[in-house]
Amino acid sequence: MKHHSKRIAVIGGGMAGVSCAKALAAAGAKVVLFEKSRGLGGRLATRRFDSMSQADHGAQFFTATSPSFQSYITTECQAGRMASWAPTGKTSPAAWFVGQPTMNSSLKNNLDGITVRLNSRVASLQRIGARWRLDISDTTDPLMAQQDFQDFDVVVCTAPAPQAQHLLMKSLPDLAEKLSAVEFAPCWALMLTFETPLATGFDVWRAPQNPETPSIISWAARTSHKQGRERGKDSWTIHATESWTADHLEDTPTTAAKILRHAFAHLSGATLPAPVHWAAHRWCFARTVTPLGRSYLGSDCGSLFAGGDWCLGPRLENAFESGRAIAKAILDQSPD
Repeated sequence: MKHHSKRIAVIGGGMAGVSCAKALAAAGAKVVLFEKSRGLGGRLATRRFDSMSQADHGAQFFTATSPSFQSYITTECQAGRMASWAPTGKTSPAAWFVGQPTMNSSLKNNLDGITVRLNSRVASLQRIGARWRLDISDTTDPLMAQQDFQDFDVVVCTAPAPQAQHLLMKSLPDLAEKLSAVEFAPCWALMLTFETPLATGFDVWRAPQNPETPSIISWAARTSHKQGRERGKDSWTIHATESWTADHLEDTPTTAAKILRHAFAHLSGATLPAPVHWAAHRWCFARTVTPLGRSYLGSDCGSLFAGGDWCLGPRLENAFESGRAIAKAILDQSPD
């Protein structure tokens, strides 16, 4: 592999962006990673309520089929940043894995050579000569004003396809138009914590393929029983079905939480006490329904790439493979 000294901007701090950035930095590229949120992870999201309770409200677990992702998970499990998970109620024969102590633990490790800028939303991209200029907005990082983020050789965008399309439309309209084929499904997520464990009889419930009695819930899990979690309060995550979420996309978090909490009480058969903590989160791009069908998109000049789990499918493994494929395409170019 060639040694690179290019200056590369990676937009998005989820699995695709971080896996790409790590591979590039390992080859000597000067990488700046921009993430609009306050932490890395994307849908590898864990909400902490207090020192004894947290809930994973995005991706609940991940599986591995490709040799490269299996190798990655093996390394992370050996390092203690991931672990297998076999909860009561699991019926799938595939091995499930989770991050520990939080879902994004593996992404926060080994960021050597990567400048990470959190709370940094990329508002627009401009091609100026042979370089890319990024305009940053909504930042709370005081160092941003002291840095020059106008001179990048390559830009990698791992935002959800609709957001990537918006960013690329002005500079690369033909490339941006190809993202129109990608479709997502949204999801309302409800997090609940209780002082004492609920008597549900299961730690995980997943909606069957053809239920006799349909529910508005697609998933419910006692996330406090995952490996590496504080065994304090009883924490649950409930995901609504895609169809219900689409119909209630503009509900307030309070309204969505009330309806989902009632549905969870009916589903679990348990009498729900008042929760110690609760929060509802709306994922607008929760699951890729129609993927792009290839690992990434790249400009003809080889200076801009777009990718993510939306390229190949909805799994975390798809995001990992897309990010690594982009890094390889960049590193296979001439070094300078």
